[in-house]
Amino acid sequence: DTVADEIENFKMPYINRDTPKGGAPTHLAPEVMAATHGTLANPRFIDYSKNDVFAVGMVAHHMLTSGTQNAFSVEHPNYSQDKYTQPPDGCPAPIADLVWAMVNP
Repeated sequence: DTVADEIENFKMPYINRDTPKGGAPTHLAPEVMAATHGTLANPRFIDYSKNDVFAVGMVAHHMLTSGTQNAFSVEHPNYSQDKYTQPPDGCPAPIADLVWAMVNP
């Protein structure tokens, strides 16, 4: 694959640690936050293919909790279901399930 092929697949070259990952860290998918850089001659790629869905799930969770909690109680990229903060009581189960599906690592 060429760099152009990877860009079309929502993957961007990650050449060094100074290369910005883009976006707010609290809304970046775990695979984006955990990405390791390569070199100019041998770049690695950041996979953004799931990042939009993840970001919408994080925003939805934030809205359901009136902005008082993050969806996960730990910093990136250590997301796991046991660290997930459930939406508040009274949130309809289908909505809670949808939000979990969007942020599920």
